[in-house]
Amino acid sequence: MAVVPTPPTNVPPAPPAPAARPRWFARRRVRPLVGAAVALVCLLVIGGLGYFIIYPQVNAAYHWRHAQKAIDDYDFAQARADLERCLAAWPDSGETHFVMARTCRRAGDTDEARVHLQEARRLHWVDGQIRLEYLLLQSQTLMTPAAEHALRGYLAEDRPEEPLVLEALTQGCLRGNLLKDAFNWTTVWTKRHPDDWHARLWRGHVFSAAWRYEWAAEEYQKVLDRNADYVPAHLSLANALLSVHRFDEALPHFERFLQAEPGHAYALLGLARCQRAVLPPEAARATLEELCTSHPDFVAGLAFRGKVELESDNPKEALAWFRRAHALDPNDLATNQGLAAALRRLGKEKEARPYERRSEVIDRDQRRLDRLMTEVLTEPKDVALRREIGTTFLDLGQVQEGFNWLISALLTDPNDRATRQALVDCVHRLGNPKLEEQYREALRKLDKGGPAEEP
Repeated sequence: MAVVPTPPTNVPPAPPAPAARPRWFARRRVRPLVGAAVALVCLLVIGGLGYFIIYPQVNAAYHWRHAQKAIDDYDFAQARADLERCLAAWPDSGETHFVMARTCRRAGDTDEARVHLQEARRLHWVDGQIRLEYLLLQSQTLMTPAAEHALRGYLAEDRPEEPLVLEALTQGCLRGNLLKDAFNWTTVWTKRHPDDWHARLWRGHVFSAAWRYEWAAEEYQKVLDRNADYVPAHLSLANALLSVHRFDEALPHFERFLQAEPGHAYALLGLARCQRAVLPPEAARATLEELCTSHPDFVAGLAFRGKVELESDNPKEALAWFRRAHALDPNDLATNQGLAAALRRLGKEKEARPYERRSEVIDRDQRRLDRLMTEVLTEPKDVALRREIGTTFLDLGQVQEGFNWLISALLTDPNDRATRQALVDCVHRLGNPKLEEQYREALRKLDKGGPAEEP
């Protein structure tokens, strides 16, 4: 018979069945989750509101600081972009509209400057600053004696805006071809603010306008010594060095500028000219290929390409480039000379003669212009001299330059009938509404005799 084992006596009793939990216990577990979800939603809502309300203000403040630096660096395009962002967040800021107006003026956009200046006035920005800005705007576009007299008063007061006043005086004198006055203002600027590289920059521009390229190069080099990051000074220095045939010194400055501004037409042309002088012909040819491809209507580039082809004994190829240039500007000396030379090389003597005769006329006018420009530097108040320079530029097809010289003659003597008649003939002959409006504006300001152009 089988023996049944006896169960051990030390086995613990089975645990009792769990008691049923009340319903309120489940609700207590859900409540923390609901609270957390509500808190998360609130945080998201607050964060969203913060993004759409606070972030634009923070972003605008960043761009405001960035704009100030861009203005100091003469990077007015960047400054305007930054100020546009500021105005998106601060549309009712009189100060922001005022700074935008000043930036537009200094960038040469006078129409946009007036728009923001009027808005700054509507928003009750400082009246004295607005009146000064209107005066700077007038002086920069048309340097009347009354405007110059008013700005002299600001300089006598030793105000913080003094560099801006000197800048506008210099720019206005340059625009009116009052080169001696422009030189005098840059002299005042460099003496009062010897560490201001902007003064050296404008002094270089004055020397360039007076065809004193060696002196201009010295000033542009001083700009780079004080501010090596100001890239446009490399182009100005390169052009000045190129003008005095210092090709090997100019070449690296053209290259440095093109690193920052690739494809710039005048820089590519200057680089090609230097390469032609100091490097094998293939270097200049490659640069000209890039130039003529990216700027097919650039007359100087087309003419120089023709010249290089002619020097490489490719008269047929050169003729094609010269014809393209002549179709765009029949008054260009290099183009007419090149056409005559290429046609003669191809045995087309009869076709070459008209271009030779035209070259002689243009060369004669340019030589006369060189003589007149030298004389006007020593006789800046000679109205007849300025009038002759203006008409000579018009004969050469350089309309805006000729018009500016006639305006400068009018400013020198507003009562000179011959100058007024020359301007009337110029405006009617050209049929250019823009020039006609500039002439009428000049007459209004001269006849009014007031220093300000406030509405």
